[in-house]
Amino acid sequence: MPVRMFGQTSRNQHGVIVWPFVSFPKQGVESGILARITSLDGDSGAALLDPNGLVLGVLKGRMRVDGECLAIYSNIALVLKVLKCDF
Repeated sequence: MPVRMFGQTSRNQHGVIVWPFVSFPKQGVESGILARITSLDGDSGAALLDPNGLVLGVLKGRMRVDGECLAIYSNIALVLKVLKCDF
């Protein structure tokens, strides 16, 4: 799925979701999204948007998976749950 992100440092970026549902408990990721998209130091917290502009997740960082450096996003549903947001 094509996605985009506007980071504080990297600015407007376009990419694709590689794995929509991942879990890396040792790294503190309960339910994450891995994307092939450019992100730089200072972009943490940037929103990952679908083609319709809906927020899918927030940038947590980068990690190497199968030799490729990918951006990892916290699933927005879990972020909203932790913040006790109810819609």
